[in-house]
Amino acid sequence: MKKKPNSLVLGFSKKFKAKGCIFTHDNTAQLLLTSGHHQHDQCFITQGWASKMTKVLGQCVIAGLLFSTLSACQWVDSARIKQVEYSENTPTNALIYCAGTHNCEFERLGDVFIVDAKTHRVNADAIDKGLVRLQAKTLNQPNALYLSAPAKQQELVIRFYPISPDRAETLHVIHAFKAKQTYTFKMYRDRTRQHVNLLNASVPDPLCVDLQQQQKTIRRFCRPYDPQTGLGEFVEQKN
Repeated sequence: MKKKPNSLVLGFSKKFKAKGCIFTHDNTAQLLLTSGHHQHDQCFITQGWASKMTKVLGQCVIAGLLFSTLSACQWVDSARIKQVEYSENTPTNALIYCAGTHNCEFERLGDVFIVDAKTHRVNADAIDKGLVRLQAKTLNQPNALYLSAPAKQQELVIRFYPISPDRAETLHVIHAFKAKQTYTFKMYRDRTRQHVNLLNASVPDPLCVDLQQQQKTIRRFCRPYDPQTGLGEFVEQKN
């Protein structure tokens, strides 16, 4: 196989089920798959394409370092939370959980921010105040946190991720949390509604969140689908 002018020669790993490839000056490529008729063991790559590949690889390295840094930070935060948990003695606090989706995050309790929406890191102030607890080994696991909150009326903001990790459904609620009680905010889709016509039948089932106290539902919030905007606000359902 003839080398292209101004080309670099790189070995091609055997594990890729291909024996070689030819990269031309216009950055197009033809992959020569393994068969009884192709026995090419090298790739010929132009200088321009190699330069672009170096840049891409550099970006991948940076992304990997950022991911590793986030994981390391979450490990440190996990250790700090455990340390505070062991030192805090709050037997009269209310315990608050969220559930129902692959992941959910507490955004704010009162005026204290808990988990940042962009970095997904736990606020140091929330750790120092002893508001956060771990129900998983580390923060890298989904639904890792629950709250240990003073028994009083407070505003709570929770982010649920029912569809994808980058699309949050946010619930704002004000509730009087009682001492020594366990609360769970559980999200689900209400599939019990009946479709009156075919138009309504195509509308997605509304998202709902049940507030359970000691496993008993005491409040319910649902977000009906708005066909004009595709969005809606969570509204408390009255019995």
